[in-house]
Amino acid sequence: MKFRAYLLACILLGIGVAVTARGGGTSTIRTKEWLLENTPRSVGSLEMRPGTESPDESYIMDIPDLKASGIVCRIMTDGVREIDTVVVNSDRGESFHDPAGCFRAQDWEIVRQRITTVKTKTLGEIPVNALVIRKRGSNQEMPSAYLFRHNETIFATQSELLRAIFFGEVLTAKPQEGNMYRFIGLHPGAEEEELLAFVGEYMDTAKLD
Repeated sequence: MKFRAYLLACILLGIGVAVTARGGGTSTIRTKEWLLENTPRSVGSLEMRPGTESPDESYIMDIPDLKASGIVCRIMTDGVREIDTVVVNSDRGESFHDPAGCFRAQDWEIVRQRITTVKTKTLGEIPVNALVIRKRGSNQEMPSAYLFRHNETIFATQSELLRAIFFGEVLTAKPQEGNMYRFIGLHPGAEEEELLAFVGEYMDTAKLD
């Protein structure tokens, strides 16, 4: 009984240390400019399609409530294939949402979903959340995938990332940085396996560490 009380006290103390160390304000570990510089502009034969608002992004996603260090949106294309990529970087757990929930909130249907693995050259075999989605009322099914990263560890779910951030803060008394990666195959006839192969190449190219 005394041990349980002691353990609970340690956990609560750790929470207090982490909260005190964080303080207020938004993420300061990285900047949007850093994220733009370190997010892939090309993967294999696919290159970023510049947007009308910025030559560094295909489109701009500005969500102040996320309090993220940065969000970078780039559509990769080789003239035939098009893959939408979004990267979120932050040292705040509340910046990371489950993309599956975001899809549903934006009127997308999830046809099927599974956790699988993808082979990479630099990170080994990594877990990925793979989905097939379609816009409500549409027959076009589109493959999608997402994953999260904390240091060198890859997670398929938001809850795993938040747990890693929490315990990292408890152990170090410092804010913990994380990344979320989301991918959608936009071109007609896009296949799930094709997208997952791209995810592996993308993660080998990404320099977010």
